[in-house]
Amino acid sequence: MKRVFPVIFWLIALSLVWPVFKPLVRKADSPEASLGQMSVLEGGRVKPLDSVARSTLLLFRGKQSIRTESGKVTATEWFTDLLLNRDAVADMPVFRIDHPNILGMFGLEAGTKKYFSYAELEPYLSRIQEQARQVSENSDLRGPYEKAINQLFGNLMQYQLLSQTVYPLRLRDSLPVFYNAVAGSILESRMLMGGDSPVIPDPAKSRLMRIHMQQLDFMGRTPLFLLFHDGDWIKPSELLQSAVGEAGVLPDQLTALASAADARQNGDESAFAEAVAQLTSFGPDQVDANPGVEYYFNQSQPFIVSLGLYVFVALLVFLGWQFSMSLFLPSAYGILLLGLVIHTVGLILRVIITGYAPVTNLYSSAVFTGWVAVLLSVGFEYFQRKGVGSLAAATVGFLTLLVAHHLSDSGDTMEKMRAVLNSNFWLSTHVITIVMGYGATFLAGFLGLIYILYGWFRRGLDKEMQKSFHRMIFGAICFSLLFSFIGTVLGGIWADQSWGRFWGWDPKENGALMLVLWTTMIIHGLRCGMFKTRGLVNLAIGGNMITAWSWFGTNMLGVGLHSYGFMDSAFFWLVIFWLSQLLFIGVEWLIPVRVKKI
Repeated sequence: MKRVFPVIFWLIALSLVWPVFKPLVRKADSPEASLGQMSVLEGGRVKPLDSVARSTLLLFRGKQSIRTESGKVTATEWFTDLLLNRDAVADMPVFRIDHPNILGMFGLEAGTKKYFSYAELEPYLSRIQEQARQVSENSDLRGPYEKAINQLFGNLMQYQLLSQTVYPLRLRDSLPVFYNAVAGSILESRMLMGGDSPVIPDPAKSRLMRIHMQQLDFMGRTPLFLLFHDGDWIKPSELLQSAVGEAGVLPDQLTALASAADARQNGDESAFAEAVAQLTSFGPDQVDANPGVEYYFNQSQPFIVSLGLYVFVALLVFLGWQFSMSLFLPSAYGILLLGLVIHTVGLILRVIITGYAPVTNLYSSAVFTGWVAVLLSVGFEYFQRKGVGSLAAATVGFLTLLVAHHLSDSGDTMEKMRAVLNSNFWLSTHVITIVMGYGATFLAGFLGLIYILYGWFRRGLDKEMQKSFHRMIFGAICFSLLFSFIGTVLGGIWADQSWGRFWGWDPKENGALMLVLWTTMIIHGLRCGMFKTRGLVNLAIGGNMITAWSWFGTNMLGVGLHSYGFMDSAFFWLVIFWLSQLLFIGVEWLIPVRVKKI
């Protein structure tokens, strides 16, 4: 029977990993999937249309899919209809609203409804706009309601802009008819401007030309460059204005786009597939990105898979400590290694896609911090097979990936880097080493938390277990000191080259220095005999607070030259985290962990 359990554990783990291999084994061949892989330019970056769809839906709804009465709608399916058949998505609940005052605007009470469609919100658009106009331009003075109404209005405007990428709002003609009519107006306009018109302009035609020009202007405000034409990215409205032939013939790309929209609106699947195949054939042969890899990254979701594996590892460790370490812990360690491999693959794919170092923004710093902590923990667990390293890895890995997942709600996590950040070797190495220090300090702190919880729930721990904890926490702190110090020095070199001074008491610099001083103090106190394991544990937990301040808190100050990822919305959770760490330290001093003599 004991041989059966590991098989069951690995079958469960492999089922969790299946999403990573599924896109390779079962390649999606639907027209929507082909359209999702088509390269577009948005936010200054070439990416698959699928990425635009996912980040847009995350921004509006907080999720990458929509649940309707007829089933699940993927982000790409929704975005395809938003571009080509927007009447089909007008009733889909894509806008999330939580604030009770905004819900009150619709006559609803808090908790009665959370998701709304564009059709439901459109009648209130003027009131929402009026409320948004009253919001202070100074973001520091905005309260929760002002932020929520401003965000909602921005999302509605983004929805409108994207929905008229291919054809203008309130268009009653079919898209082929509209495109040909615009082409005719453009030819007429050229003749008039060139003085070749044989007769006085017809007032009706002149009015129609003005309407068409206004419609093209509205379409041109979309943030999405959908087409690749003559070596450059272009919007459909721009292509209409620039590439209509002398005989009024539409470019092939616009013909394919119009056919795709027409077929989508008429429900003609074969014609839609044919038009999509023709449209996607115009993609660029070589660009400075890899949309194919990014499309696979979106489909496989490696960080979500790793997150699930880490939860499973934590469960196995708990079961091992409760029932049989020899039965559960070997499988937990093996599955932890599998989680680390998937986590690493995700990081490598991001580097391939972006062409940048693994840490470029707050999202990637969370992913990398967790990866460092898991890597160190795997080493600890290799030498001391007691489950402590596996549980610490699973905990830090899970929490950091959870933080990263919520940070991704704000939009594209692979946005183009600023030139100053992308061109400096010292900055790249400085950020990576500093984040490695964060990961090690968090690992030491969470080992301290596990020490306390393990001691409380098992009514004490033996000396051998205490020594194991002591060695792991001490090792993590030494690692943190080394990389925090190197990272701080590298940051000074970068600051000297970029700003002309090595040190300027910038909040971010101070945060890094605090981490160096804190870990130095712990090692010094330990070596001088000022405290032993108990003090080490509590100071390591205090390191969690220092690291959280250095990582997130300094950004919330909104001052300094190189704070990144400013997000005051996280202040509440930062305070909660600090209070939780203080609570652990305080309670441990009141109820110390008992060390058994045997």
